[in-house]
Amino acid sequence: MFLRILLLLVLIPLIELALLHEMSLHAGWPTTILIVVVTGFLGSWLAKQQGRSVWMEIQQQMAAGKVPSAEIVNGVLILLAGAFLITPGVLTDLVGLSLLIPPIRAVVRGRLRVWFSNRATATFQVRSFSSSERAGSQSFADQYEGGPQVRVVDPSTEKLEDERHSETE
Repeated sequence: MFLRILLLLVLIPLIELALLHEMSLHAGWPTTILIVVVTGFLGSWLAKQQGRSVWMEIQQQMAAGKVPSAEIVNGVLILLAGAFLITPGVLTDLVGLSLLIPPIRAVVRGRLRVWFSNRATATFQVRSFSSSERAGSQSFADQYEGGPQVRVVDPSTEKLEDERHSETE
């Protein structure tokens, strides 16, 4: 995992530099820098607008008593889009702008749901230790003959019994 992150931290800036260099050859450095700055400001403004609308959706869902899970994922994706857009570069700007488009964000949200559900498995193992000669062969239920003693009380039955006792007295 560490190697993947390190590779991304080295590879993405190299790709960004190559793209910026290629863009500057065709459009010139002033135009390239202007495009990077404008996309940064435009992206942060769009992320702010989208973030406000998602925040309103979250509040509406909570007011209706629902868990706003899709809206929370949308909010995280918009925050991620804003981070991509603030980062200077053509590739990160394209990724950031694409995350601000709701249909693309819905596809990403669906893929994230599948990815997380494939990894959200839980396993557990129970081990017990006993000093008896039948170690391991004795179940928990065998330790208590007849099981636990429970008295079930129905409130309506108790009221009827109380009324019967008061009538007979």
